[in-house]
Amino acid sequence: MNRFRTSAVAGLLTVMLAACASNSGAATPTPSPTPTPVPTPSTGASASGLLPSFSLPSNAKELEALIPDTLGGVKVTKGSMKGSDFVNSSSSNPELKTFLDSIGKSLNDVSAAFGFVASGSSGSAVLAFRVQGVDNAKLVDAFKSSSNISGTTMTWTSANVGGKNVQEAKDPDTQTSTYVYGTADLLFLVETNDTKIAQEALQHLP
Repeated sequence: MNRFRTSAVAGLLTVMLAACASNSGAATPTPSPTPTPVPTPSTGASASGLLPSFSLPSNAKELEALIPDTLGGVKVTKGSMKGSDFVNSSSSNPELKTFLDSIGKSLNDVSAAFGFVASGSSGSAVLAFRVQGVDNAKLVDAFKSSSNISGTTMTWTSANVGGKNVQEAKDPDTQTSTYVYGTADLLFLVETNDTKIAQEALQHLP
């Protein structure tokens, strides 16, 4: 995976929410620019000792706690957001509002957390995504659909990694694998080019 950035996480969340909306039967939305968290200077330790020091949002701590604290012996830099943090407003995305309304949910039911370790231009990341009370199978299907929005078709295969039944796809250009795992109303996404890291991360997840 190329350098994992907070903006990329926010972008992924936006795409996932759009995919959820399109799967509800609404027309496929055209993603609109969405404000992304901007890292701010901090006196804290930098990620893996290799990145500039910055602070990240941490507004869904219970979800953030599900992500491993370390991967490969390296501290994981974490952050988390509520739905209202990464979507400007429900009225700015009518397809999303339609989807949430159809299942009796609102942005208050949406949250996400992410963690990453980085080294140079590569790294590993874990994303946790929740729409409270929505079955994970629907979220997994939404993510798999969203992965093809860019025009690159990903081939998904079933696998068992770290004791979890996952959907796996590999980017032939970067050799980065994406592992998608769901449980309860949670979707987890692990991206890495290191199978040992994938196993470690997935073993840790609930």
